[in-house]
Amino acid sequence: MSDDLRDRLAKAPLPGAEDARRRGWSVVSAAAPPATRRRRWRAPLVALLAAAAATIAVTPPGAAVGDWVRARVAAPKEAPRPAARPATRLPAAGRLLVRDQRGVAVVAHDGSRTGLGRFDGATWSPRGLYVAAWRGTRLSALTPGGAVRWQITAPGRVRAARWSPDGFRIAYLTAANELRVVAGDGSGDRAFRPARAAIPAWRPGSPHTLAFVSGAGRIELRDADTGALIARPRGAVPRARTLSFAPDGRRVAAASAREIRIFDLRRDRWKRIAPDRGSRFAAAAFAPDRATMAVVARSPGRSKVRAGREVFSTRGRITGATWSHDGRWLMLDASDAGQLIAVRVHGAPRVLSFPGGRMQGWSP
Repeated sequence: MSDDLRDRLAKAPLPGAEDARRRGWSVVSAAAPPATRRRRWRAPLVALLAAAAATIAVTPPGAAVGDWVRARVAAPKEAPRPAARPATRLPAAGRLLVRDQRGVAVVAHDGSRTGLGRFDGATWSPRGLYVAAWRGTRLSALTPGGAVRWQITAPGRVRAARWSPDGFRIAYLTAANELRVVAGDGSGDRAFRPARAAIPAWRPGSPHTLAFVSGAGRIELRDADTGALIARPRGAVPRARTLSFAPDGRRVAAASAREIRIFDLRRDRWKRIAPDRGSRFAAAAFAPDRATMAVVARSPGRSKVRAGREVFSTRGRITGATWSHDGRWLMLDASDAGQLIAVRVHGAPRVLSFPGGRMQGWSP
C-alpha cells in the first residue's frame, strides 16, 4: 500500500461516526444540569464531556455511550419495596382485636376468628386475659372466647376505654368528655375529672397513674384512686387526640393532626414534631420496648409510616398503627383497601396483608 493511500485511509471518518457523535451529545446535554450563576460545575462537566467524546471516538456507532453516561449522571433509583403478601398466621406472638361491620372479633395466631359481638370498640387487658368492649352507654368485660364477666351502664355514650397496667382499673371517656374510672371487676364506677377528647393513657411502672388532657387543655398525671396531682407539664395541647407513654414512663406524647408534642416529665421540657408541608398526622404511638415512635402521616394521595426511619409508604389511606409486644412489627389499618398490613420494623423488610378490620389492640 502506498504512503498516500495509507494517509487518506487514516483521515477518513468512520462509517456512522457522525450519527454516534450526535446521539452521545443528546444524552450528555439532557443529563447535564442547567446553567446557573455558580460555576463550580463546569470543570467536572467539561471532564465528563471530554470522556464521553473520547468514548464515542473509539467505539462503533451507538456502543454503550448512553449507558456509560447515565451510570455517571443519572440519579440512583430508589430500592424497591417488598410487596405485601397475603397471610393467615400472625407474624408475632399474641392475638389481635379487630372491629369490622360484624362487630369486634379476636384473631388468634393461626388466623381463626372469634366474634365477641356488635361493639363500637374494644381494648385488651394487660395480659390479654380479658377484653373491655363498649357500645352506646354499655361497657362490658369479656373473655377472649366471648363470655361476659360484667357490664355497667355509663352516664353517657362511651368513646374509649383503657386498662391500667395491673388490670385493676379501667379508665373510660364519655362522649361528653367526662373521664371516669371503674374497678377491673366492674365495681365502683365513678366520675374522675373533666377532660378533653384525647384518649387517656396509663403510666408504665405506675399501676394507677393516669394521664389525660384536662378541661384547660393541659396534660395532667393524677393518682386514679386519690385524685392527687402528680405532674402537669407546661404547654397546652387542646387539640390532642391520643396520649402515649414511652416504656420508661418518663416521656408522654400528645398527638394531634397538626403536631406531636413529646413531654419530658423529669425536666419539664417538651419538643414539637411537625408534619411535612401538606401532610397531617393520623396516628402516633411509642414502641412497647424502646423510645421509638411510630408515626403515620397522610398527604393527598400518599400515606407514610415512620419508626425511626420510613418503614412503609402507600397511595392508600393508613388510619392507625399498633405495635406487636416484641416491638418488631407494626400492624397498620388500611381502611380504604379493607386490609390490615403488617410491616416488620426490625430485621429484613417484610410486609404481610390480612383480611380487613380496624385494629383495636395486639395482646401479649
